[in-house]
Parts: sequence; structure tokens; C-alpha cells
Amino acid sequence: MLQLIGVYDRVRLDDFIADHSLPEQVYIREERFRGRPWFVLFHSLHPDQPSAQDAMRSLPPELAALEPWIRKLPEGVELEVMQRQDAQP
Repeated sequence: MLQLIGVYDRVRLDDFIADHSLPEQVYIREERFRGRPWFVLFHSLHPDQPSAQDAMRSLPPELAALEPWIRKLPEGVELEVMQRQDAQP
């Protein structure tokens, strides 16, 4: 998984998604960080480390500047799938 950002405020995350050039689908997970809800945005899902590294190298500069990282989550972790508002059905 290629993680872009994590924020405490879901509205701020939704605004980020609306304001940036992202894939048609992105993935969100609510976690806890320092005792508070923490909303994590994943750019894309990948079957292995090399494909995630390829995706990271191809990010546009504005997203690469966020210093994204490759993250592995345990099997069965649920993610919210978010469709871009301008995506075609």
C-alpha cells in the first residue's frame, strides 16, 4: 500500500482528496494515533514492494513532496474505498 498522508480531521482529508490529482479510487482507514482518531489516505494498493516502489516513483511532484511511504497492513484490514467525485460511472 502506498500511504500519502494521515490527518486528525476527516473533513481536511476529504478536502485534500478533492484538491489533488489522485487515482479514480483512493483508500481511507481510520486508526488511532496519540489517543485520537487518525484518518490515513492510501494512494494505491499493490501486491508487492516492487510494484509499490514503481508507483511511488511515478507520483506527480506535488504528491511526492508529501514523502509517502510503503506500508503493509495485516490481512483482513478493512479500508473505505473512495471514488473521485469527477470519476465516470
